[in-house]
Amino acid sequence: MSVSSAWYESPDVTRLVHLWLGMDELGEIMCTCEGDGDVGLAVVKPYVSYDMPELLGHVVVDQRVPEPLGDVIGNRILAVTSISDGTAGMVVGFTLDSANTSVAIVNLGDDLTVGTWPNPNWTAMGISS
Repeated sequence: MSVSSAWYESPDVTRLVHLWLGMDELGEIMCTCEGDGDVGLAVVKPYVSYDMPELLGHVVVDQRVPEPLGDVIGNRILAVTSISDGTAGMVVGFTLDSANTSVAIVNLGDDLTVGTWPNPNWTAMGISS
C-alpha cells in the first residue's frame, strides 16, 4: 500500500483534506469527507497542488503519510471494518487492520482524521466499530 495526501496549509493551520490509498490490485482510492458524515471512497488519481489566495493558503499534494498510517504501509491488510458514531447512528469511517496494528480513517466533524484503533478519545465521543 502507498499513500498520497492533500493538505490545506495557511499561516494558522495545516489540515488533511484528501488521502489516497494506493492498493496493488485496485489502484488509488481517494478518501474524502462526505456531507452525510461518512468517508467517501472513489477511484481517483491525486490532483496537483494549487493556491487558495482567498483563504491565504494553498493545498499541497505530496507523499506525506499521516501518523499512524505509516504503521500499515507495506503490510497486508487483513480486514476493513466500518466505524460508526453511535450517538448520530451513522457510519463515519473505517479501519485498516494488519497483523500488527489497526488504523482508523474517520470523518470527525467534516475533518478527515487518521488515528490508531481502538482510540479511547473517539470511544468517549460514541465512535465504535
